[in-house]
Amino acid sequence: MSGAYPSSLSYHVKRFNGVSGNAVKLVPLGSTTVNPDDTMVINLPSSGIVDLNSVKIFARAATTTTSNVATLPNHAESLIESVQIEMGKTIQV
Repeated sequence: MSGAYPSSLSYHVKRFNGVSGNAVKLVPLGSTTVNPDDTMVINLPSSGIVDLNSVKIFARAATTTTSNVATLPNHAESLIESVQIEMGKTIQV
């Protein structure tokens, strides 16, 4: 877990011996469809610690085209414009 948290939390993280992780499914609020220029909002679990380095997003994508060939970009991260993390109305990232 080293490097996934600030060094100032080192003492407290060492006290988490025997803690395990879970995989949880998070669904967007309001809609399961996101169109170009839309915003997707996901509430992370409020109890526990979330390792943001391990967060993965899985999606089904559809394209519209007049030809028979459509592809997504090689680097899927280019589909995401920005990520904003808020804690108690304060923007963290």
